[in-house]
Amino acid sequence: MDSPLKWVGSKRLLKRRICSLIPRDHDTYVEPFVGSGAVFFFKNSTRMGNEPKPSDLEVLNDVDALLVNFYRVLQDPTSFKKFLDRLDSTLVSRDLFMEYRASEWGTLAPIERAFRLYYVVKTSFGGLFRFNQEGKCNSPFASTPDKKARSFLFKREPLLAAHDRLKGVVLLDLDYAPVLDKYDSPNTFFYIDPPYETEYAYNKPFDHDVLARRCKHLKGRFLLSLDSSFTDHFTEFSIEKVHVNYSVTCKPGDNAWSEIIVRNY
Repeated sequence: MDSPLKWVGSKRLLKRRICSLIPRDHDTYVEPFVGSGAVFFFKNSTRMGNEPKPSDLEVLNDVDALLVNFYRVLQDPTSFKKFLDRLDSTLVSRDLFMEYRASEWGTLAPIERAFRLYYVVKTSFGGLFRFNQEGKCNSPFASTPDKKARSFLFKREPLLAAHDRLKGVVLLDLDYAPVLDKYDSPNTFFYIDPPYETEYAYNKPFDHDVLARRCKHLKGRFLLSLDSSFTDHFTEFSIEKVHVNYSVTCKPGDNAWSEIIVRNY
């Protein structure tokens, strides 16, 4: 299955390769930087005969509390029903997009916060949900004259599938370090998808050197995906280089991307 969210940095184009490399013999599955959860939602959702087995414990974390709130609303049966009711009564319009984009996010109730995030992501160009240095959302609106295309923006099926998949999952909105510390064990598998830029969510600096040192001392196994410019940080591990074509810019020549898949097993 696919993630219900289109998200910058999503691994939707690499999810099949990444899942094929996940070892089957682990009890705990942890994503310290879940983002769209493309790998998580795809894991165990196919029937190819070689998927990793479902984990006894699954933990999804992201420092972006708005994103984790969305997953929590999808996970909770009562909140999820109210979320769907809210979605069923809305239309796609630039005016609503601009109103929701300008939200004071911290003042909204959890369901409304999740709904507005989903609305902005689904109706923004390239699924961009971003904030400027002043902390204001400045996602660009994606207009289309095609009414049929607009009618498919808010499909229920991906949301229903995500609700079912999130049952029993631990959802956290912490920095990655305490999550690594709490769940590290010889029976843990970490899928690590850190920020590619040096700026973390909401302009918080991110240090890839610190992450590399932490990976070195993990008891569990990990697979990490990252921009190939960071290859030198992880030379002591197994590294596979892959090429991915992204299309957010829709401009010829600037959508090719070289990434690395790093493993300690």
